[in-house]
Amino acid sequence: MLYRLFLSCLFSILCIVNTCSAACPITHAVLAKKFWEYYPKYNEEEKSAFMVGTLFPDIRYIDACEREFTHFPNVTLDDVLNAPTPFSAGMLFHSYVDLHRENFVVENKLYEYIAHLDSPRPTTLLKVVEDEHYYNSATLQYCRNCLKNNLDEELQQGIDKDKVDEWHFVVTNWFSYMPSTILYYLSIRKMSVLDINAEEVGIMYQHHHQLISDPFMQNYTKNLMIYFEELFAQK
Repeated sequence: MLYRLFLSCLFSILCIVNTCSAACPITHAVLAKKFWEYYPKYNEEEKSAFMVGTLFPDIRYIDACEREFTHFPNVTLDDVLNAPTPFSAGMLFHSYVDLHRENFVVENKLYEYIAHLDSPRPTTLLKVVEDEHYYNSATLQYCRNCLKNNLDEELQQGIDKDKVDEWHFVVTNWFSYMPSTILYYLSIRKMSVLDINAEEVGIMYQHHHQLISDPFMQNYTKNLMIYFEELFAQK
């Protein structure tokens, strides 16, 4: 169990060292399920492929490819709805979410709000708080089931099968523990990984604990979901 948890922690670290503005996996998964409520066009097998597709782009976190290989600019809902396969629709939806989430974050001055914490990793701190608020055991069990097997379309993306296997393993573990549990584990073990020292990990855990109970942040994550529902309803 500790070994699996440690791998989850490593994934968290990989997110932390990357400064790109994007949602974390739980947020992507929850928004995918919300999208299906507005566009019930997929059967259960297709939903599973869509979910795998929307989680696939961040395979870049394990050095499988460059971000530009799996992320696309200016994706619209029409692009998602007209994609040739559920998997490709999921991939496009991932970019759609990243784009509009970042717009919402900037417009609502979230980076300015958390700047007072002087966090060593403010961008990722915000993403992990979102994942904490959206953590839902039923949704994540569904995602773990979707990730049990590789899809042919994943293996057709030009990425080694070993990397695809590794990605499924890592994301499955990320979906097995609340982000606060992962950060807590890193903190109490005083772990230093890559360019993040143990002190920074401890500070990030404290800030995360502070923000998940912050009424402003709770309202932010609620409004972010409303914002996406409004976008989905415009079509």
